[in-house]
Amino acid sequence: MGKTAIVRRQLRDAQGSELAYEPALDGVRGVAVLAVLLYHGGVSWMGGGFLGVEVFFVLSGFLITSLLLAREEKGGLRLREFWLRRARRLLPALLALVTVCAAYELAVGPGRAVPDFGADALATLGYVANWHQIWTQAGYFSRTALTSPLQHTWSLAIEEQFYLLWPLLLLGLLRAGRPLGERGRHLPLICFCVAGVAGFSLETALLFGGGAGLDRVYYGTDTRATGLLAGALLAAVVSHRRARQEGEGESLSPPLGARAASLLGLGGAAGTAALIAAARGNPSFLYRGGLLALDLSVLALLVGATAPNSRSPVKRLLSLPPLRGLGLISYGLYLWHFPLMEWLTSSSTATSGALLLFLRLGASLAAACLSFFLIEQPIRRRQLPRPARRALPPLAGAVALTLSLLAWSASPAVAAPRLPAATRGAPCTQAAREAPKPLASCRPLRVLVVGDSIGLTLGIETAFHPAAYRLVSKDEARLGCGFVDAGLVQSNGSYVPPSRACRSDLSSWRSAERSFHPEVVVVEMGYWDESNWRRGGRIVHLGQRNYDARLARAVRHLAAVLGRPGLPVVFLSVPIVDPPALPDGSPPPQAAASRRQLVNSIFSSLARREPRRVRYFDISPFITPGGRYAADLYGGICRQSDGVHFYDGQPPALVQTACGARLEAALVAYLRRVVAAAPAGG
Repeated sequence: MGKTAIVRRQLRDAQGSELAYEPALDGVRGVAVLAVLLYHGGVSWMGGGFLGVEVFFVLSGFLITSLLLAREEKGGLRLREFWLRRARRLLPALLALVTVCAAYELAVGPGRAVPDFGADALATLGYVANWHQIWTQAGYFSRTALTSPLQHTWSLAIEEQFYLLWPLLLLGLLRAGRPLGERGRHLPLICFCVAGVAGFSLETALLFGGGAGLDRVYYGTDTRATGLLAGALLAAVVSHRRARQEGEGESLSPPLGARAASLLGLGGAAGTAALIAAARGNPSFLYRGGLLALDLSVLALLVGATAPNSRSPVKRLLSLPPLRGLGLISYGLYLWHFPLMEWLTSSSTATSGALLLFLRLGASLAAACLSFFLIEQPIRRRQLPRPARRALPPLAGAVALTLSLLAWSASPAVAAPRLPAATRGAPCTQAAREAPKPLASCRPLRVLVVGDSIGLTLGIETAFHPAAYRLVSKDEARLGCGFVDAGLVQSNGSYVPPSRACRSDLSSWRSAERSFHPEVVVVEMGYWDESNWRRGGRIVHLGQRNYDARLARAVRHLAAVLGRPGLPVVFLSVPIVDPPALPDGSPPPQAAASRRQLVNSIFSSLARREPRRVRYFDISPFITPGGRYAADLYGGICRQSDGVHFYDGQPPALVQTACGARLEAALVAYLRRVVAAAPAGG
């Protein structure tokens, strides 16, 4: 009996000692964290598993509000004590996570580390990671760069903001209800929760429909408050009904009969599962009422999970020991699974498929258990000696902060670029000799650069010596754009709409061409066209005849819009890349040599057919000599740690690499020859 009591006390998580322990609620946690793990593990049929976070929000709102109301009813809510308990529960494991991630980033070196990891770590420690990711546009559903191992802490930031602000607001609402008597004191709280759920849901729909980025509506504290307030609403309604029964001298009874609660739980479980399944691939419906529907489904599920009838199917299922066990360590599981899955990939483990998934899940479980028994429980239960309890928090915080700053300040080695001898005027002189008619002078060459994010960084690399090369360049490349933009593109394991900005890229580039008056247009684009696309329920990609023909038409159209006789368009080859692995640990389509060769063959074929207007320049010899990817070349870094983009430092301290200098020298000379040989006018 004594052992059972100890176990039951340990199983009480966020509910606290004032609330009766409900095993099925740990099961809800277990299901939610399992959905998130399978989603990040790249399991195809769990493409909507990210909604497990919303389940956590609803459950947290319910439990925390129930706890706050119970404490307030039993003699007053002590905010300092509440916040200290939350800190002891959450902060130690988070400090351990940040420390380990920072040490890893330092160990792998700046050439492979996540850029600006220090900023991610500070935002995580300050519990503002969600707004930091909105500010930096660290897209959850799309990426071409390395993903921070702390990206998932955005949800912890939202919950911590809720823990900080909600008790203050709740006390104010309860005081506002005092004039209504004991039976009506919860009414302002209930009305606020209803208004908040409705208002924030409407705001989310308006923001998304008005063109706000997916990051804004997904990460925003306001747009994700619906789940927390929905859970708070259920807690307030239960507390209100209890107060009314006590005021009328009635015996306490559950809000619903056992049978009705059981049926409601079944409906909630079915609705939650259906919405998670529907969110696979294109989650845009979530921001037009889908998240609200999910919140209501989870509320129904919670009613079933707390039904007084122990024979309720939902309650019995959620009370199974494996699910309860997962729920018990769900916080540690959520903390550690994401960085481990980022680090354990097919290339780093030499495994793939189900074996890789089991390895990742096993490592996550092991880390969560260690965190629970060695860090979380001893500190939460105050099992450490008092001197250790006093010294550990500042020491752990100092270590995490120091390592984060060191990881942030580390910078890759950049070899000093060596310009060719007698660089000034040399490309001009060469072009003058090869021109069909003599050039009176070597005037500045005006170059317009368009394309995707690779083109953006390449444009920076090839514009460092305007005086030496008599070069005037304008970089108009855009992040995440391709030649084809119809359908949903595979990104980070999901299929999402391409960037809205890309829909107007061609007209924007045409306007830039008219205002800038370039002598040559340089195009570096095609990375996204190497990906998989979903159209009409089918997956299409390079190597399929219809897709190849569509891409070729888009390339010709761009050349026709931007180029003409006298204004040549030069397509640069899509470079060899080594991009981040997909969620299932496998390499993404852009890493396939066959797809890169197909894109480049479309460029070169068009150049052969239309030599008066289109040219093709292969940049591979200068950045991937020998046909092999290498992040470091010529004694220093060449490519960013994401394996895709050219390294250019960090604004405003931009730098040119040695490989960038070699590419610039060759490319500028080639462009001058193209311009010199181009027919006049048109």
